[in-house]
Amino acid sequence: MKPSPNADPEMPRRYVQQLRFRSPTTPMSYLSILNGFWRVALKQPAPEMLSIEVIQEWVCALKARLGTLQRVFEYARVLDHFLDWMVSTGTLLANPLAQLRKQYGRRATRRIVRALLSPNPADALQALRPFPRFGSFLGPPMRDHVALMKAMGRRYQTEEASLLRFDRFLQSRPDLSGRPLKILVREWTKASSAPSHALLCQQVGRTVSKALNRLDPTIAVIRCDRRIHRQALQLRRRPHIYTEDEVKALCRLSL
Repeated sequence: MKPSPNADPEMPRRYVQQLRFRSPTTPMSYLSILNGFWRVALKQPAPEMLSIEVIQEWVCALKARLGTLQRVFEYARVLDHFLDWMVSTGTLLANPLAQLRKQYGRRATRRIVRALLSPNPADALQALRPFPRFGSFLGPPMRDHVALMKAMGRRYQTEEASLLRFDRFLQSRPDLSGRPLKILVREWTKASSAPSHALLCQQVGRTVSKALNRLDPTIAVIRCDRRIHRQALQLRRRPHIYTEDEVKALCRLSL
């Protein structure tokens, strides 16, 4: 990081001037956001000016002032682009938010900001770390099952995504390691009250039980609960109830 350009109070203005906006008021809005951050950054010693700790201090002040998380996310996005521009111009070695995204996912900016706003940011950021694919104690047989299905010519993308969801749940619940599959499915079902989630849990549980049964015939295949399937199906077929405004809009269209 080069300390002298970082201390330049005109840095936000130079960034905004090279942008193109449709609305004439947007440049002033961007400049106000970045100047607010820059005032916080300039209070720090040069090496720490643009650290993640300074960004945390800024977003916490924003949350207290703005009140809504959505506004904080919008301000953070403006800052993120500004820091990327500083990197592209050689003024900054690395964007701290981009470095965190490398660890926690390319689209994790909102989750990172939420973590920075939490009482214990270090633990909150650690909780964002993505789980390894099929890293649970049932991961290997599930991974082998997916490979087998694909080798048989099936695309199996939707099913693989569902199995990965189950795998991530198991990794988040190490206390369930080694428990019978029926108990695992039951605990996963408790994670949401939606009938569609219950149906997904049942379908994944049945798929996993079939895969385990091929390896060990003593493992029973989970049977389908038709009641769960009916509940999910009824929810999908539930008719849309139009609001008064929607009825008025449809009447105008029919005239």
